[in-house]
Amino acid sequence: AFAGLRSSSQNPNHQSRRGEQHERGAAGGKKLSNAGNSGTGVKKHVKKTKNDKGESSTNIARTILNNLNIFGGHKGNVPAAESEKGVLDADSSSTKSGRRPSVDTVSTYLSHDSEMRTSRADLLDCTGSSEDVFETGSKKQGAIVGVDAASEGISQYVCVVEGRCEGRCPVCLCELDSDLMVVALTRCHHRLHLDCLNSMLTSQPNAHQWLYIQCPVCMTIYGEKRGNQPPGTMDSTLLHTSLPGFPGTRTIQITYHIASGIQGPEHPNPGRPYYAVGFPRVCYLPDTEKGRKVLKLLRVAFQRRLTFTIGRSVTTGLEDVVTWNDIHHKTEPHSRFDPAFLDRCLEELAAQGIR
Repeated sequence: AFAGLRSSSQNPNHQSRRGEQHERGAAGGKKLSNAGNSGTGVKKHVKKTKNDKGESSTNIARTILNNLNIFGGHKGNVPAAESEKGVLDADSSSTKSGRRPSVDTVSTYLSHDSEMRTSRADLLDCTGSSEDVFETGSKKQGAIVGVDAASEGISQYVCVVEGRCEGRCPVCLCELDSDLMVVALTRCHHRLHLDCLNSMLTSQPNAHQWLYIQCPVCMTIYGEKRGNQPPGTMDSTLLHTSLPGFPGTRTIQITYHIASGIQGPEHPNPGRPYYAVGFPRVCYLPDTEKGRKVLKLLRVAFQRRLTFTIGRSVTTGLEDVVTWNDIHHKTEPHSRFDPAFLDRCLEELAAQGIR
């Protein structure tokens, strides 16, 4: 319409006809006015169409999620490079931001490689408005959105469950057959609400940088469990003495050094002091094949910050004290060594995901 108006204004014959229309009265003027309005209407329509294609900032979230390849076989029209850039720019849980993910935006991708009975295509409903994408409480709208490395690392262990679900969620104890999305863990196949899984993940000590899943039913660990042990060192040496019950066998001596300090964001009371009472702590193992295996796994536990934690002391009742964290150690070299101690220690390490 605008092109027609411009070309007619440059045509002398048209100018003559325009003069005649002006002399005839208001009818001709209304006709031109209507033509101008029509042109404006076309312009607005074009602008609206542009927004519908997802180029508007209000719809960028829906466009990004609609083009993520991880949600099944539905592929968008945006090139992969542009889509990836958009995700990093729009998602606040990106590793660049360094922010702790929230319950509404974290947790995990769903892997499209799993062969379980689930569909990723319905994970997110991208047909609504951009605000609808992040709403929870619907089986098609889950709070498992994120591009942070921690979420990506555990994505392979979670699948969406479709259809009717029986039983109760092991976390909230509510019925699984509800409007909430239900997910299953890939190895043990135990099911729980997606929102409950998110709550478990974001309550972990290192949720801002490291995530793992521990099944609330069978305690199976998916990923690598990390704790909140304060900084310290672990040393070991061989003694040419024997522990009771292991005559003629050398002894492995383990020494833990941890100093008092200030609690960080992963601890119970950030900013408050913690107290390393009774350090250095010295422990003992027999220098046997099984004893050396326990030593190797204890090193892994210490590196993952699982040997100690900060909490209430069992012996003194004091708070903010460095305490043992569910992995027993033999601290008395002269007391009788329980024959089942090493096996029990291996079981406790396995419960922490260390084998």
